[in-house]
Amino acid sequence: MSHPSRLGFFLCLLLPCPGAEPDLTLRPVAPVAVRSASGQLQCIDFGKAWFGRLVIHPDAPNKGREVTVRLGEKLGSDGRIDLRPPGSVRTLVAQIKLDADACTPALGARDARRMPASIGPVLPFRYAEIDGWLGELKPGQIEMLAAVATPFEPRGRFSSAGASAARATRT
Repeated sequence: MSHPSRLGFFLCLLLPCPGAEPDLTLRPVAPVAVRSASGQLQCIDFGKAWFGRLVIHPDAPNKGREVTVRLGEKLGSDGRIDLRPPGSVRTLVAQIKLDADACTPALGARDARRMPASIGPVLPFRYAEIDGWLGELKPGQIEMLAAVATPFEPRGRFSSAGASAARATRT
């Protein structure tokens, strides 16, 4: 049986310290599929659910327009975002004006929890719908900025005279 103080020491090495910010970065994710559902409704699939935020880069005909943006993790039987999903599955419906080169639906304080200030609010979603878009939605006009963990990088060195501690820290 392990001594309690040793166990605590090793847990401290493996678990993040309370209050420490996670090592995250924002990564652009392009859609894997975009389809025009009907008229001015564009349906976007990012391939898998990410914690992120949507960024729309409007072209000249859409600049200044107001659109409805829907984000969700699950599709309904009609192939559209399920706005009443079960359990803890999230959705967002927002009206936004496409008045800048990069427009993002506003996310609330709930979406900023446990995220470092450098990342800001993110929402889990895989699917997006833009209602009110004129014409075809082209590559580069829409992306997700997904919060992803940066790869582990050894940042120090640990040495010990004890054989068990040395075994525990080998990679």
